[in-house]
Order: sequence, then structure tokens, then C-alpha cells
Amino acid sequence: MSHNFRRILVVDDSAPDRFAIKRSLKKYAGTELEFQQADSAAAALALLETESFDGIIVDFYLRDLPGTDLLRKLRATLGELPCPVVMVTGSLESEKLAVQALEAGAHDYIEKNRLREPALWKALLYASSRFELAQEFAATNSRLTALNSELERKNQLKTQFLANATHELRTPVTAIIGLVGLIRDHDGLPPEITDHLASITACCDSLLNSVNDVLDLTKIETGEFVLETSAFCPYEVVHRVAQTFTHLASDRNIIIQTLVPDVVPYVLGDGKRVTQVLMNFVGNALKYTDGGSIALKLSIVPDPGDKRRLRFEVEDTGVGIPDHEVPHVFERHFQASNSSGKVSSSGLGLAIVKELADQMGGRVGCRSKVGVGTVFWFEMTFEPASEPHEESTEGDDERADLSANVLIAEDNVILARVIEHQFRKLGCRVTLVDCGEAAVKAASEEPYCMIVLDARMPGIGGLEASRRIRARLGKEVPIVLLTADSLLPSSDLEQYGITAAYVKPLSEKDIEIKILSLMA
Repeated sequence: MSHNFRRILVVDDSAPDRFAIKRSLKKYAGTELEFQQADSAAAALALLETESFDGIIVDFYLRDLPGTDLLRKLRATLGELPCPVVMVTGSLESEKLAVQALEAGAHDYIEKNRLREPALWKALLYASSRFELAQEFAATNSRLTALNSELERKNQLKTQFLANATHELRTPVTAIIGLVGLIRDHDGLPPEITDHLASITACCDSLLNSVNDVLDLTKIETGEFVLETSAFCPYEVVHRVAQTFTHLASDRNIIIQTLVPDVVPYVLGDGKRVTQVLMNFVGNALKYTDGGSIALKLSIVPDPGDKRRLRFEVEDTGVGIPDHEVPHVFERHFQASNSSGKVSSSGLGLAIVKELADQMGGRVGCRSKVGVGTVFWFEMTFEPASEPHEESTEGDDERADLSANVLIAEDNVILARVIEHQFRKLGCRVTLVDCGEAAVKAASEEPYCMIVLDARMPGIGGLEASRRIRARLGKEVPIVLLTADSLLPSSDLEQYGITAAYVKPLSEKDIEIKILSLMA
């Protein structure tokens, strides 16, 4: 570090002490020094307002103000001390005063009885080093603060980009699934066409699963990830996942099997996340298996308590993973050796599995043998749950009126056609508009039993449209929000008057059970 001392300010109310300080520095500095003197704190403050110095020597006890208070005034005015400061005193309570001096901001401290030694000059050099380090630290901290702000800004942009990209991806996929449903409604379709439609739906489900993986990683990083707890049947989860991939597997001459105990108790947990784990396991197995089979296994692990410990496994007869790569398969963007010629993926599927398992307090693992196959497993402890009883709706006076008058706002033309068809198929009378303003206008002109709003539309979106409708109609009519990005903060819903919100796509069964039931 450089120590360029030319101008020194000596602050001491004793003329002999000021002389002794100057003499000591001139003797040991080995360089020409220019001195300014002040016999009080007020005089020192006046000098520092108009002049700059390379170092300050200040007495602890001044006639108008303690030296420590002088330093505090300088720091309060300037934000920091303008140069290295050494505090001197003739008091015998050196240790106590030294602590007070350093707390006030002085860079070093020395007793006056050592002025005849080179100690004062060394103290000034040491103070200069500390001053320069403090400046470097402040500059580095400022740069880090600016960098952190920039990273936070970019992270917010990334989150917003993902929300927008997800919306753009999910909307057409939702429309495709809906159109496939419309085609399936036609009678007399050849079996081959029906199989193709089932494969299209499976591909769309797989794509949506990948999109959800990216969203979930973002939610975990931003602390917005929330687990849902409800009773579910692990047996049904395994079979539902197997059915999802049946057509894709069949196209590749792969047999999907399920090996599940005869009796599997209901448990409390997030069944959707368990499904997501298995979907990723099976999807990964399909990428690296040609012919052969994929087995979904469920077993009950003995547990000494009253809880239920379950182990899910997905075993394939694929190419396998080399031993040295197995420990890394759950890392983000990791891709196993591609000697088999398989198409590489983003490497996020297994990473989100690990994240989901950690969030749920479970464990995941893998064992594999090249040329034989791979087993991925997920193990977790659940609270036991009673099997939910479905309430009969026959003859129930509170059942939803499926002939209700429903207002739907959706700006995507194809998706609007699909949603309209789904509601009409259930017997509803539908009024369709393409923006939030039109929804507000229509709701004020005619009574509706249900209002369904898309979250994102030109002009005002579903949230603002709901707020305006509530301001006019009150709380009588249920308002449902449909979103394609699934990053909508749940805390916003109530304040905008939203009755419920769902992520697209929704099946006709979902519409009847989740949406139309709100009118009951």
C-alpha cells in the first residue's frame, strides 16, 4: 500500500504537545511534511470544511470537545473519516481510552509519553493501511451491493420470463388437448385414429410435465413452492402414471407393468407431487429403453411407528448408466453418456425429482447396470389417512345447476372454442367474450350464475376484471380464474374477489366437479 503523507493536521489544545508531535513526525518520517494546527475541535472542523489532509493527529481530551466526539461529528457529516486518524493522550487509562478511540473511528492510538520514539510515525503508517483497507472494503461492498441488485433484477426478469414463456407454452398445449377431446366426441372413429389421439394427449401431458418441472424449480428458488396435503391412494397414483404412458410405450414396443400390493392404505401427502416424481422416472426410462419393459413398483416399508413408509420404484430394461455417472444423475443439467444415440434432454427431470423429494422429506436413489437396465426409487414416510367417501349427488337439492348461464372470458380463439364446448356439453348456456373489459360490461348487463376469466387477456386481465365485477355485483356470483402459467400468487386472489383459481388444462370432469360445483 502507498503512504503519501504531505499535509498533516495536528489537533491539540496544548502548544507544547503540538510541537512535540510535529518534531516526532519530522524526525522519523524521512520526508517533507506540511503541518496545520488546531487548538480546539471547532477550529479543526472549520479547517476540514475547506482543506484536505493526508493524516490527522488528534488529542483525546480537547478543551471544547472530546476527540472521540470530534470524530463522530466528522463521520456524521461526511459519512466516513476523510483520512487516516491517530489519537494521542497523556492519560494513564490507555487501554480503556484506546477502545473508546477505535470505537469512535480512529485508526490507531498512542500515548504521548512515546512521542520521542518512532511509535507515532509507525502508528500513522498503520492507520494509513487500515484507512486504505476500509476504503477498499467499502468500494467492494458497494460493488457487491450493486451486483446483488442487478442479479435480483435479472432474477425477477427470469421469473417473469418463465411466467410468460410458460403461458405461451401451456396455452397451445391446452388447446391441443381440448381439440383432441372434441374430436373424440365424434362417434364412429376408427380405432387407429383413437390410438393416435391418445398418443397426442400423452405427448402433451409429457410436455406439460416438463414445463411444470421448470416452474417448480423456479418456485423452489424463490421460496414460493408450497406443498398440498390431502388424502390420496398410492395405488391409484401408480396406475394413473402407468396409464398416462401406455400409448407412448406401445409405440416403442415397450410393456408397462405395475407391481402393487393387494391392499395399499390411503395416506396424507401431496399426491400430485408424488405423481410428478413417478412421471419423471417413467419419462426418463422411456428415453433410454427400446423394446423390453418398464415396471412401476410400490412396496410398504416396515416402520416402527404408526406412519406409512412407502417405496416407489421404476425399473427399466434400457441401456443402463455407467457406475461413475450414477452419483450425478440427480444434478441439474446432467446428461448420462449418450453412446446409445438417444436424444439428449435438458437434464431437469431428475433434478426436480431430487428437489421435490427434499421438499417432502423423502429420499431418492438410483442403481444401474450398463446393458441391463436402471432402477430409480423414491421413499417417503406419510401420515395414515382414512379413505375419503364420495358423496352421492343423486336427488341432492344442493347439486349444481348444469343448465346455468355462464360468462366466459378467453382471448385465445381456439382455447375459447374448446372451453365453450366443454361447458355446453355439460348443459350450460355460455356467453363468450374475448377480453376483460367485455367481461365487465357483460356482467353488468345480464345476470350470470358463474363467471370464468382467463388470467391474461389484452387490456385488463382476469384479476382486474374480477375486482371491477365484484365492485358492481358484490359476492353473489362465483368467479373462477383460469391461468396457464401457474405462477399466480395465491395471496392476490381473495383481494380481487376470486372464488377459485385453476391451472389449465381442465377436463370436463374437472369443470363439473371443481367449477360448476361452486354454484351448489
